[in-house]
Parts: sequence; C-alpha cells; structure tokens
Amino acid sequence: MILFSFILQVALNLFAQQPNLSAGNLCGYIPQDTLVSEAPAGYKPFYISHIARHGSRFLRSGKSFNVIEELEGYAQNGELTEEGLALISDLKTLRDMSEGHYGELTALGAEEHRQICERMMRHYPEVFSNPKRRNVETFSTSSGRVLKSREAFLEQMKATAPNLNISKSSSGDRNSREVTGDKISEEERAEGKANAKNFDEVKKAARKGINFKAFTEKIFTNPGAVKSSTVREIERRCQYLMSTAVTNDLKAMDPMARYFSPQELYYFWISGSLKWAIYLNYPGYTYYVTEIIGGGILRCFIEDADEAIQASSGTAATLRFSHDSYLMPFIAATRAEGTVLDCDERQIPELFQDFRYICPACNVQFIFFRNDEGSVLVKLLINEKETLIHGLTPDTGCFYAWSRVKEFYNI
Repeated sequence: MILFSFILQVALNLFAQQPNLSAGNLCGYIPQDTLVSEAPAGYKPFYISHIARHGSRFLRSGKSFNVIEELEGYAQNGELTEEGLALISDLKTLRDMSEGHYGELTALGAEEHRQICERMMRHYPEVFSNPKRRNVETFSTSSGRVLKSREAFLEQMKATAPNLNISKSSSGDRNSREVTGDKISEEERAEGKANAKNFDEVKKAARKGINFKAFTEKIFTNPGAVKSSTVREIERRCQYLMSTAVTNDLKAMDPMARYFSPQELYYFWISGSLKWAIYLNYPGYTYYVTEIIGGGILRCFIEDADEAIQASSGTAATLRFSHDSYLMPFIAATRAEGTVLDCDERQIPELFQDFRYICPACNVQFIFFRNDEGSVLVKLLINEKETLIHGLTPDTGCFYAWSRVKEFYNI
C-alpha cells in the first residue's frame, strides 16, 4: 500500500498538469527528446532504419456514444447538474466530429508523421544528400490509417529531397513480414491473454484509496440515488471517448480535467497501461510475443542493415509503418533502456509509462554512422530520444559498434 501511495502521488501531479497523458497509448505524439549527440570524430551518418506506428486516429467505432442517450435520460428527469449537461454537449461535439471517420487517420496524425520526417532529415542531412545513396525502401501494413501515415511522411520527404527514389510495399508483398513480425498461433494468443491476468492484482491494489466521487458529484444532482456500478460504467465510457478526443486536437483533452479528478484519471490510465507491461522484460518473465513478433521485426532490421552497409548499396533509409501491437514487442525486443525492469509487478506502474513508448506515431530508429576506414557505429532512438541498450555497454556516449549489437541480439 505504501508503494502505491507513492506511485499515486507522482501520477496525481503528472495528470493534474497534463490530463492528456492519462489516455496512454491514445494520447497525441510528443517527441521525448530531440537532442542529437555529436558523432565520434570521423564518423558520418549514412543509413537509417525506422519503424513507426500510425499517427493519431479517430475512434474505431461509435458504439460508446450510446452513453449520450443514457445521460439524456437522466437530464430529462432533472438529475444532471450544469456540468452534466455540458458533458452531453462535449460528447455530441466529439460524435459529430468522428462520424464517418471511424478508424481513420486524423489531420493531427498526418502532421505527427510529417514533423517526425522533417526532424529526421534536418538532424541527419548527410543520409539524404549522398548522390550514391538515393534509394528509400518503405513497407506498410494494408490498414488505411497506416498507409496514410506513410504518405504523410513521404510527402514531407519528397518536398525536402525530391531526388530520392522511393519504393513502396505493403502487406501481401514478399516483404510484409518487415512490419508484422512472425506469425503467432491461436494457442499462443490464448496463453498471452492468460499471462495478462497476472496484472489483475496490480490493478486492484492501485484502485484502493482512490476517491471515485468527483465525477459522480459533478454530473448528478443526487449522486447517492444512482447505482455506483451504473455511474462507474458511464464514467468509463465518457473517459474513453474523451481520451480519444486528443487524436483530433491536443487541446481537446481540456475537458478531461473538468470532469475527472487526477485520481480517477490515474486509475483509468493504469487499467489500460498494464496491458502493455506484458511485453516488458523483468525477473522470471519474458513474454513470448516479444520474441516472436518483436524478434521477427528485429531480424529484418539486422538483415536490411547488413545489406545497406555494403559499399555497393544505394539505400539511404528503410522505413516501416505499422501498429502499436507490433511496435511495443519490437521496442521490448531491442531491450531499450526502460523495457528491462528489475522489479516485481507492483512496481511496474512506477517505472513504465506507456505514453512514453507506445503513443500514436511512436517510432524506433537505428541511425548508422561510418568512418573512412569502414568502421560502423549505430545508435538507438525511441520516439526520437537517444536510448541505451540494456545490458550492452556503448563504445562511446550512445554509440555502439554494429558488430557488437548484432552479437548481443544473437539473431
């Protein structure tokens, strides 16, 4: 209980200042860090391998909007406060904005990818200005929002470097495994769902001591007259709908702080974020999906990099566009610092925050450098932040000899 009291206090401060973060993997993309360390003397960047989740999207469906009718029923009986009536209005605005676009990439989602591309090309101009390396290979799943994310990225790339030769492949092409990893059987999926239940006790412990009355007292004129289970379900759907509002406009999350307390936002956040914790590495536990999907994509990264390193290669970059269910296993497979935890399950909410890894447009980049002697170094970026590889000492700063990285991954 002492542990969760500490975690809760940290989260209260965080979500009070930035309620959009409580949306977890639905919150808008915020680059964690765009600091670019100076490469060792004599080394210049020559190749980039990149994979990204699609950008911010609209709701997958309008099913949860039936909560509007339920709230209107209470309104007709005079059981809603002014805040409750305002909530209905906010939900209707979001519904009108989403209808006809369910599951699609939003304008914000496209802009997220354009900006990521702009920063990549600005930070590593040598990669895209070498006349001997003008080829850019791109791979994508067949999802509409993923394809549009790729197009937004490439529009920016073409505007900056129109002489690049860009190829496109999608699921169904021979290289579709580049963005989806290896296949998982139904039996393995069932085992994964069973493993996810390991965190049920963590959620129950996190729930203790949290005051869930804020929403009820703001919305209903007589909170005690409404069943707590009914209120909880209404609150859950409203929080889900509003957390997705950020995918259209970062400022659209402002109402979250209006209707929900930081404590309530914390509980909704932890309920969703723990599903990503199953991909992490911690004592006595390694999720097989991390090895199958994440390891499969990592293998492709290594194979492509080895080909691009050859002097005869004309490839400047390999770009992949996919989904969060592939990005998180891949991030964990890289053993990026922060995904290998020396703790028990109860400490995970303190040490792992999903929005720092698996938000819309989240991405992984391997940036390759070479000197005149042909020695190759690489650095790892997670959401544009230079990140160390857990268990592998860098040669200098955040840079690793590529040969040592391959040996470490042993793929």
